[in-house]
Formats: sequence, structure tokens, C-alpha cells
Amino acid sequence: MLFRSYFRFALRALRAAAASRPLWLYVSDPLAAPVGLIASWLPGVSVVYHEHDSPSGPGQTAFMRAVHAARLRLLARADIVVTPNSERLAGSPARQRAIRVWNCPRRLEASVTPKPKPEGNAFWIVYHGSLVPARVPTTLIDALALLPAQVGLR
Repeated sequence: MLFRSYFRFALRALRAAAASRPLWLYVSDPLAAPVGLIASWLPGVSVVYHEHDSPSGPGQTAFMRAVHAARLRLLARADIVVTPNSERLAGSPARQRAIRVWNCPRRLEASVTPKPKPEGNAFWIVYHGSLVPARVPTTLIDALALLPAQVGLR
């Protein structure tokens, strides 16, 4: 079932890329790497591979090994590779095209950010990141849905 859903996603994404003929393709997830790799062969398409989280390695299943292999091939083809640290690309052919971008602000940048003014007695929870089970369990999302109306999510 999951493979079928992934296959449908891949076909839709490839169809959209072929129809829109983008100049740049932005890929930011290992699971998108196989689609990005195929789309990178479209004429005139340049690729930015922006890796947010460290990949967990080739994985145990044949599917995840294929995803990992596609990621490595995409790293070799990408015009620009953005990672939060240089060590991630050790031994990679993408090392020369890599741009290191830290995932957190400098202290100076964080200290000059104005604090938002509270809206009445409201309490806001701000989350900046990916909403995936490995980082935010579904039990937390279910619990947040039970919060009173004075609590907002951003």
C-alpha cells in the first residue's frame, strides 16, 4: 500500500515537472530524491538539493536502499547542494558544490528579533520544523487539539 502511494506521488510530481518545465528543481528530502533524480534529466532543469536532516543510511528494505542510492546519484548531479554541516558530504562528489547553511540563527540575530505582542490573554505555541512522527508524535498533535481556544498554534 505504501509503495503504491509513493509510486502515485512520484508519477504526479514527474508529470507536474514535465508539464511546467521549471528552470530550477528544489529537492529537500531523501524520499524525494528518486523523483528529483529522474526530473533532473529534463532539458534545462537545474537542481538544488537542500538536506535538512541527516539521512538514516541505506536502510533495511530494498526500497530504502534504492532511495539512498538515488539520493547519492542526485547529490552528484545537483547544481547546488545545501547542508547544515560539511561533514555530511565527506567523500561525496557534491562536496565542491556544497553550501553550508546553519539551521539556527546567530545569537546576535536571535537577540534583535522583536517579541510578538500577546493577543489578549492568548498563549501561543510556535513550532518551526517538520511535522513527522519521528519529531512530533501524533499523541502530541492529538493533545494540542484538546487545548482551549485561548491557545493558538503557529
